[in-house]
Parts: sequence; C-alpha cells; structure tokens
Amino acid sequence: MNSSAYKPERIVRPTLDRPLSRRAVLRGAGGVAIGLPLLEVMSSRRAQAAGAKRFIFNYHSNGVNKDAWTPAGPETGFTLSKTLMPLLPLQSKLVVLSGINMESSRRNPGNPHNQGIASVLTGKRFIEAPPGAGHGYGSSISLDQFIAGKIGTEAKFPSLQFGVQTLRFYAANYLSYVSYSGPLKPVPCEDDPAKMFSRVFSDVGNGTAMPGAMAAQDERLARRKSVLDFVGTEFTQLAPGLPADDRAKIQAHLDKIREIERRLAISSAPTAGCHQPAVQNVPNATTKSDAWPAVGKLQMDLLAMALICDLTRVALMQWGTCQCFNQFTWLGSTRAHHSMSHETTAASLTDLQKIQQWFMEQLAYLGGALDAAKEPGGSILDNSALLSCSEVSVGNTHSHLDMPFLLLGGAGGAIKGGRHLRYPGTAHNDLHVSLLNAMGIPATTFGDPAYATGPLARLVG
Repeated sequence: MNSSAYKPERIVRPTLDRPLSRRAVLRGAGGVAIGLPLLEVMSSRRAQAAGAKRFIFNYHSNGVNKDAWTPAGPETGFTLSKTLMPLLPLQSKLVVLSGINMESSRRNPGNPHNQGIASVLTGKRFIEAPPGAGHGYGSSISLDQFIAGKIGTEAKFPSLQFGVQTLRFYAANYLSYVSYSGPLKPVPCEDDPAKMFSRVFSDVGNGTAMPGAMAAQDERLARRKSVLDFVGTEFTQLAPGLPADDRAKIQAHLDKIREIERRLAISSAPTAGCHQPAVQNVPNATTKSDAWPAVGKLQMDLLAMALICDLTRVALMQWGTCQCFNQFTWLGSTRAHHSMSHETTAASLTDLQKIQQWFMEQLAYLGGALDAAKEPGGSILDNSALLSCSEVSVGNTHSHLDMPFLLLGGAGGAIKGGRHLRYPGTAHNDLHVSLLNAMGIPATTFGDPAYATGPLARLVG
C-alpha cells in the first residue's frame, strides 16, 4: 500500500464494540484534517493491542572521538562517557554497540565518507557513477526503506525523511543521501520544516474539496491561521464521548501542534500579502550554520508527532551531509566541522567533543519525546528501534572500524536496554539482520551476503 491508497477515516463516536479507527482524523472546513495520537478508544476495551513497532534512523556526520565516546564498566551498569552523558535519562533504554565494522565500506574505492554514507543503511558497496569515477550512490535498498515496505504500509506515509541542510553543501549529490529505495535511487530528505508540516499534517481536500474550499485553504495559509481553527468544532463534539485520559491526550497533542505552528510563524519571513497561498521557509533553513538548532528541533518535533499520529512508522532524521562543513557557532566553534575532524590538536579535539555531545543532546531530545508519548505496551520509544550512527568511525583516520552505533528503544519488547554490547570484528550487516528480526521481519541476511552471518547474539530476544 502506498500513501495514495491510504484512506483516513472521519471520526465516528466510539463505543465498547466499535473502537475508534487508528486512521480517524479531526476534519474541518476546507478539507483540513489532523491525525490523532493513539488513544484508548482506538482498541477494544476487552483486548487492547500493543503499540505498533516503529523504526527510526538518526544520522550525524564526521565520526566521533572514541576516547570521549566509549562507556566504561560492565555490560550492565556501565558508566556513560562524557559525550554520551546527555543520554543518561534514557540509559535504561539504551544499547551501546561496540566493535561493529562496516566491512562493505572498507571494500569500496574512493572517498571514505562516500563509502560510509552509501553503505551504513544498505550494507553494500556503492555503485560508481559514472563507472570508474571513484564515487557513487547506494547499490541497493536501505534498511529503513526495506522495513517501510514491511511495516509501514498501514500508515499514510510508509516513511518520512526529516533533514537539516542535507542539500546545503553538495546539493543533489552522492554525499547527501543515506536512504535508498533501490540501486541508484536515493530518497531525499525534506529540509524545510514548514514544507514538512504542510505535507504531513495538512490533509487538504484529498481530491474531494471543492475549488472554493481550496481557495479558502490558500487564504488560511497566507494569513497564517492555525489548522486547529478548522477542526475545533469536531473535537468539541467528540470530546464528551471520550475517556478523560483520551481527552487530555488529544488536547496535549493539539497544543503541541499549535506550538509548532507558532514557532514556524514566528521564524518565517512575513508574506508579501494575504493573497499568496504559501508558507515561507524557516529563515536560513538551507543556507546558514546557526539555523541548525531551531530547524533541527522543529524537525524532531514533527517527526515525533508523525509517529504519535501513526502517520508513519519509519522515519529518518538526517543532520547535514557526510563530510559536512557546518560551523557550530552556537557552541563557540567557528571552524568547519569536516576540516576539524581531520585534526588531533587539543583545541580541535575539544571542539569536536562538544559537537558530538551536542548531537547526543539532540538524540536524547528525540528519544525523550518518544518516551513521553504513552501507548499500549509502554511508550512509543518502548515500541520503537531508534538506531543512530555516522558515516565514519573516526574523522581523522576515516576508519570504518568500531562504528559508533547506538540503539534506543525496546522494539515492542524485542530489545532489552541498559546494556553495552561488544561485538569485536563483526560486520554491521548482522546488526541490520537483528533489527529486522526485532521489527518482526524474518531475515538471516541483509545487504552483501558476504558480510552477513546472521543476527547478533544476545541483542534481540
């Protein structure tokens, strides 16, 4: 099933034997619709199902400083490193994976960053394009897209890709993509939160709205009116029939939407006039280094909401490109990230550690948002596998040995957190096999079969 086949359903007052559909939406004038979070009344009171499984991949560039990365201590009860310390509130749901190599990258010619980004989710060497160029694109479907084809078909969007300046340095280039639907078929990210908001959370017409209604929607966008203004009546009618917990959950969800809208409106340049049906980009969303914190937070909030609404079950959060030259000015660093990652001076290592810790703060924010969203089986994080990594292990060596893989979430009980698992010399293809199994997808290989021996011991189950 693709997104065009997905049919949202209008709300029908729920009863004991007729639970509210998971596709139910609040619909208002002009064809505007807002998806709902998972509610108690979306499953029978007699037998509530566990929350759906989700997969999220979090990407950051230029590797890590291993001296400030690797935890100390035993498998359980380990002490987080300085760089990983932001993840302390989620340590019980964290698995740190050490010793895993990207063997498929190491056997590839050309730029190590290109090798890594093309292989981290595909588990294969890239295809040189053109032949003999020494650079290229992913040669097979990536893990996220493979999972989307298996578990994402019941959601409106089989997968969603949220980016922060993923096209800024190299445009539509082999250094810009981590997700692939097949050989030489990159799946681009959306770098503009305003456009992502409009795409995911405004369901205008669905082909049924009259031209007048579409014009009304255009005017609303130009005037920056909230989509909530159009669905308030339906919520008011629905609310009396809901349990108190569900009413509170929907209200919190709508409040979050309004807050994101407010931030988008504040950070957007004003429109030239009310007659233009456009929402402007967040300023500097694709051009300026110091836009990263604001754009990234909006994208993470939108990603979390998309999962909460069950609009998607597979998502990508991509911070920049590989070989990224961003300047982390808000951390007091004015040099290009990629250039610094090649150095071993005390000053550069200090700045790099701050950057890597900042990335972990963002991961902790996203993980915390998913953990705060409760549903059957615990939280969305409990029912998810959130994998995080870079395209190289260490920037100054371009190594693909001992990659900085992290895993948050329990995948619906398949993965136990609070562990530092060591797999010296193991290819990352086996990690991908394990994640497929954790998602309930039978598999014994993924990517290049030369590097896949089966699932990692003790990770799943």
